[in-house]
Amino acid sequence: DLGSDWKRYNQTYDPKTTLTAAQKQRVIDFARLVTGGSDAQFAAQVGEYLDLDETARYFAVVVFLSDLDGLLGPGQNYYLYLDPRSQRFSFIAWDQDHSFGQFFRGTQSAREQLSIHHPWSESSRFLDRLFRVDAFKKAYLARLTEFSTTLFTPERFYKQVDDLAV
Repeated sequence: DLGSDWKRYNQTYDPKTTLTAAQKQRVIDFARLVTGGSDAQFAAQVGEYLDLDETARYFAVVVFLSDLDGLLGPGQNYYLYLDPRSQRFSFIAWDQDHSFGQFFRGTQSAREQLSIHHPWSESSRFLDRLFRVDAFKKAYLARLTEFSTTLFTPERFYKQVDDLAV
């Protein structure tokens, strides 16, 4: 929460389009909830600000990729998208060149030991709070289960490598 003046948020959020006053206020209100809302308020209201299903999908993928150069690390390399229809935020991945654990933070062994229940390496009030919300955690674990049998299978990776090698 940087206060009520949008100018204090502009550089951090670096909008890619011109925002309306209502869109700016939506960012400010969400920041206030994350920073100052009680745990009960956060759990009750986070779904009004975040598309929890899309957020669960995003985090399931970055956890599988062990991407500690984004939100699971220093909190960079993503876009925060505000859907004009739902007025809820979702994350769009960006700059995934350090995926699959290829990042200069920590040892390989330490990265391999990260928990799916606490996959981030840096301090993050947002992630601490989000991963305690039952609706999010249920959707996130369901996506991990789904992706472990559909997207992130050794056979699928082997085929993709073979296809690229041709």
